[in-house]
Amino acid sequence: MTRTEEVKAFFNKEERKREEWQDSAVRHQTRIDQWVGGGKQVPGFMAPKKNHIKFLLCSLHTVLWEGNNWEVIGMDKMADPNQVKKYYRKAMMMCHPDKINTQTETNADKVFIANRCFAALNDAFNEFKNEPGVNLN
Repeated sequence: MTRTEEVKAFFNKEERKREEWQDSAVRHQTRIDQWVGGGKQVPGFMAPKKNHIKFLLCSLHTVLWEGNNWEVIGMDKMADPNQVKKYYRKAMMMCHPDKINTQTETNADKVFIANRCFAALNDAFNEFKNEPGVNLN
């Protein structure tokens, strides 16, 4: 294979990845927006507080990819800020971009969902740390 063919193959592969990412966005963005609280309200459901870490952790299983190993967490486990921190760290380990290797991962949906969840959880936890009465060890 010549250098020109290698470069063409590389750019074709990157183009396919970008198209897969866009397809994943079309399939999953609305659901993730609803999960974060920024999308349209689902009829019959009370609108959650936008981007609250406790809500996001308790409902994370509803937006993750198939075959994930996230345990369903009840709101009863979210009373203590240190428990929130513990589950936040577990979620970060699952969704962290370095843990989802974008070079070898072929499931574009998994990569897209992990990136969006990582960003939403990170923003929500940073807000949570600044709430009155939250002391984290």
